[in-house]
Amino acid sequence: MRPDPALQKGEDLFRLLVESVSDNGLFMLDPDGYVRSWNLGAERLEGYRADEIVGKHF
Repeated sequence: MRPDPALQKGEDLFRLLVESVSDNGLFMLDPDGYVRSWNLGAERLEGYRADEIVGKHF
């Protein structure tokens, strides 16, 4: 099954937005409380790099 191109474009734009903001901490949790995205602002504020926290329970 191929992903919907419009959905993929929206996800790509969202990822670009989150990654480009560094003055504010932005992160996304799934419904179970696991980190799905983490930007440089969140890294600066919380002290965790994305590779340390994405996929972990927050």
